[in-house]
Amino acid sequence: MHGKVDIERMLISQLKQGSERAFSDLYNIYAHQLLAFCKRYVKDSEKAEEIVQDVFIALWRNREKISQDTSIKGLLFVSARRLLINAWRKMVNSPIYEEFLAFKEKDTAPDAGASIEFDEFLQIVNSEIDKLNKTQRNAIIYTRFKGLSIRETASLMGLSEQTIKNQVTLGLKQLRQALGINYILFFMFFMNWPR
Repeated sequence: MHGKVDIERMLISQLKQGSERAFSDLYNIYAHQLLAFCKRYVKDSEKAEEIVQDVFIALWRNREKISQDTSIKGLLFVSARRLLINAWRKMVNSPIYEEFLAFKEKDTAPDAGASIEFDEFLQIVNSEIDKLNKTQRNAIIYTRFKGLSIRETASLMGLSEQTIKNQVTLGLKQLRQALGINYILFFMFFMNWPR
């Protein structure tokens, strides 16, 4: 265990001095884990990859400020979590949601209780969405997660607008039953988007 800590400290020291090799080594060690983490919460693979890139860009830009005793893994995951929260923020327009996010962003530890609660909520939502039939799942992802209109979704899926409306309604009804109390948060996060 000490060997891994020593290697990370050495890489931090080199990174702080501007070593691109150390940066590349850290990327190779952690990028895959971060991408897997982001994909659990972002259905769009490109968006997940973009978040990972942004995390490492921020790491490089702030390299001189990193404490020698910092856990790079913890730092990267906290940064990824904040970017994920910002991505969710862009999807909604709710003052209550803004307050919720402001509370969440006070977390500094990667395993802070509130962050775990937020992560668990997103896992529950994603798990229940995955249980929907394909048409309902895609209709909800396109209209609620990707912000497409009913018309755009209908065109993309090759279905009528009425079919998309019906599938969204049925899917949301199933999610409301499956999520129980969590549906209130789901509603707050995803139901305020213009259509």
